[in-house]
Amino acid sequence: MAREPSSSLKSFSSVPHKVVVHCGAGDHRDGKSSGVFCAKHFNQIHTLDESLQSQLKHLGYDVCTNVQSKTIPIALQGKDCLIRSSTGSGKTLSFAIPIIDRIKKLTPEPVRKDGVLCVILSPTKELALQTLNVMEKLTQMMPNIVCGSLTGGENPKSEKSRIRKGINILCATPGRLNYHLANTASLKIDKCMVLVMDEADRLLDMGFEKQVKDIYDKLHQNDNDNIQCMLVSATLSNKVKELAKWALKDDASWIDCDNAPPKKLKQTAVIYKEEKDRIPLLLSLILKAANKQLTPRKGDGDDDSVQRIMVDVN
Repeated sequence: MAREPSSSLKSFSSVPHKVVVHCGAGDHRDGKSSGVFCAKHFNQIHTLDESLQSQLKHLGYDVCTNVQSKTIPIALQGKDCLIRSSTGSGKTLSFAIPIIDRIKKLTPEPVRKDGVLCVILSPTKELALQTLNVMEKLTQMMPNIVCGSLTGGENPKSEKSRIRKGINILCATPGRLNYHLANTASLKIDKCMVLVMDEADRLLDMGFEKQVKDIYDKLHQNDNDNIQCMLVSATLSNKVKELAKWALKDDASWIDCDNAPPKKLKQTAVIYKEEKDRIPLLLSLILKAANKQLTPRKGDGDDDSVQRIMVDVN
């Protein structure tokens, strides 16, 4: 059952444990933040499961972004979170890493028949599948943790077959998940530990508020109030605030990395007409950046001598 909005959450300034992040530019090599990146490395988060640490290293994840460095330690404690950070800042890993860590450390270890242990809601099929791809890469060396999706666009019978086999980390769109909650008896949610509302602002803007709340209520049935809830958003609209008041516990943390991009951060977007053009265009952008002079020019500060490239391909 959904909780009534708490008076202590009328203003986020009154939330206990509020965390505010100002993502300023700095020289990462001197231990300061640099753009969206910070001085913390993933291997410095000592409580992370060793196999997860190893997989992060294998995938080339070394330095945390600001939102990751602030979110992961809090989320690892099982606390509810409202995470606001701009697109491309690394929000997905911010919730993905704590989720996998918590599931990996369960005793006894999870199996498929446990059913859904985590639900990640996304506003579109494409976003849900992107999140699924991240989850599958992070759990590649953890065969007992099964990731899957329910996003529509395919025969519900095929989805029901996957559900019967068991899915532990479920990436879904609200409409299709609600359909299966109502029509698929084999969808087990009684052991669910985490609910993530990714792109919460878009979920609400696209009219999914009622469906999101229905899912929340079904996960919290039987007075299960131990589910960790995380709202992730690029903006903090009044609708997102109201959803946070309604869904998050009183000790929820507000992690705010939504300040303007660093002045020296150059962002480039390219629209391609055909799928075959995507990779060549991407490579040309990377090569163009890599071929730029990386040594300081006369009169320039040292901070300009190092470039980082963040790539988001849709």
